[in-house]
Amino acid sequence: MKTTKTALAFGQLEKGLTELLESGDWQKYLTVQSKFHNYSFNNVMLILSQFPEASRVAGYQRWLEERKTGKKRQ
Repeated sequence: MKTTKTALAFGQLEKGLTELLESGDWQKYLTVQSKFHNYSFNNVMLILSQFPEASRVAGYQRWLEERKTGKKRQ
């Protein structure tokens, strides 16, 4: 019985992994992850969902320091 459950779990895992690797979304994730390799999975997913073309990320105060201009969030 335990062997059957294990085999079933591995089968589901294999199927899920195959679907993930074949989807275009996985490639998009890897592209963004390669730019922000020090960021967590969750942060990379946020970057991907908000602005996938991002090349840099920083908080608002950091952008003010670097640009010396900026508008507050609306």
